Amino acid sequence: MMIKLIRLISILVVSISLITACTNNSTDNSPKESNNNPSPAESLITTPKMTPSPTPATASPSPESPSPIPSATVQLTNIEEYDGTEVKKITIQGKEESSQWMRSTYSDLGFYMPPQMKQVKIYEGITYKLQSGTSEFLILTEDHLALPEKPIWDEELVQYKEYAGSKDEGGRWSDYFKVEYKESAYTVMLSFRDDELKEARPIFLDVMKGIKYEPLK
Repeated sequence: MMIKLIRLISILVVSISLITACTNNSTDNSPKESNNNPSPAESLITTPKMTPSPTPATASPSPESPSPIPSATVQLTNIEEYDGTEVKKITIQGKEESSQWMRSTYSDLGFYMPPQMKQVKIYEGITYKLQSGTSEFLILTEDHLALPEKPIWDEELVQYKEYAGSKDEGGRWSDYFKVEYKESAYTVMLSFRDDELKEARPIFLDVMKGIKYEPLK
């Protein structure tokens, strides 16, 4: 009897164990509830917002810097080769004047000197002045007489294509002109005291119109 009772108890224990195991498996296989909340790591990853690139700003054109001098329109000189004529009539301030050919001491250029001017010997050579006063007319090669680095632009002269600016040297005024012939450049300087400018400049400008080329023989 006793043995039968023990066997019966063992069978009951096994059965209960099997029933419990089946119940647990059934619970584990049931579908889990999904969680839509992002994980802490996912919350740090943000999708960049696609914002349109800003249209590059178009710089408004800056006003063109004014030229230091207006466009020159008048050709003051018309250099040709000297034809051997020693005396020639040229127009000085609206009047024809019999003028003498003078070849510059410092270059291959020359001009016709009217009676309002004179030749003056100096230590370095010869210069040309008005009959009275200190006003001076010079023609030199560009490497002997440089153009002003920081010129003053005279309103009366900016119309001339050869004009290269002026210098105020404190009581004395000088105008510079660049002339070219046969690939050579020359500087013409008109120099006068301030009180001589009004008289001398118009004469010198008329003289410049007759500049010619005479190479050294």
